[in-house]
Amino acid sequence: MAQANEALIKKIVRDTITTGTLASGGLLPDDVADAFLTAFEEQTEFSRLHSWRRVDTTSGKINKLTIGSRILRAMSENTNPTETQSVDTTQVSYDNEDVRLDYEITEKTIRQNIAKEGFETLVFNGMSEQYSVDIGDMAWNGDTDVDPEATDALFLVINDGWLKKLPAEGAGAVAGAAINDGDIHPDHFYEAVDQLTEKWAKRLNEFKFVMNPRVRYRLARQLSQRGTGLGDIYIETSSVNEIAGVGIVVDANLPVTTVVLAIPAHLAITISREMTLRYTNTSDDAVRMDKRIYAMFAAFDPICLWPDAAVLITGLNA
Repeated sequence: MAQANEALIKKIVRDTITTGTLASGGLLPDDVADAFLTAFEEQTEFSRLHSWRRVDTTSGKINKLTIGSRILRAMSENTNPTETQSVDTTQVSYDNEDVRLDYEITEKTIRQNIAKEGFETLVFNGMSEQYSVDIGDMAWNGDTDVDPEATDALFLVINDGWLKKLPAEGAGAVAGAAINDGDIHPDHFYEAVDQLTEKWAKRLNEFKFVMNPRVRYRLARQLSQRGTGLGDIYIETSSVNEIAGVGIVVDANLPVTTVVLAIPAHLAITISREMTLRYTNTSDDAVRMDKRIYAMFAAFDPICLWPDAAVLITGLNA
């Protein structure tokens, strides 16, 4: 992200320092906002595979298309078909939640840093990267019903993520603790594939097992203990790229107790095109504390386009 958007980030910092605020009350210019959204999409291996839906309204509906199978019919000359196929369109609702990131830099820190004014750009870049990382984290783990006293409750309670929405909306489930006492095992993955309906099993090549990198390592270690040629490969590489005929993609945001079988494009994040950045070094607080104060704003919602095409393996040993 830093390399791809360095020029645009410098432009934002330069504009905020020069004018005290961006045009339109802090609204990012379209090219800058698009660059930030693109950076979100390219942040991790998994974020490049799942869907990002850029929307113009806080709430609304995403259209999806259903096309049936076995729709071909015999052709007879000069004869109209006795039946025709209609296109089935359905919708998924989204309701973006507003989020913000606040941070500040003291003028003393800037003066004492070797990068001087360039230090502000470095901090802005780092905060922007973390902004996108947090969105990916919340997309999986958000839970509006989390215990207020739980660790990171103020973060998790903002929105419901896929791990909460998928089971509630009809995704399949594998009880990980019931197989091999919860230790990772190939049978976990074969059981997940077996739960797919025939409709989705025909598209198995599109599916991925999404897991924490530590789970993939544990799987490779488990497979390496098998007395086969493949076991030797896993010993040498400590990695595995597929299991049960399905590719693996890693995402550190997933807990080690859970693996998700899904078509990544079916997991989507709707995110508002309008993003804003507020900056001040002239407010009463900024002057009194000798600081530059920033706030970044956006809105998003994780949605499941086809929850019945997903299976969650839960209850694995931590």
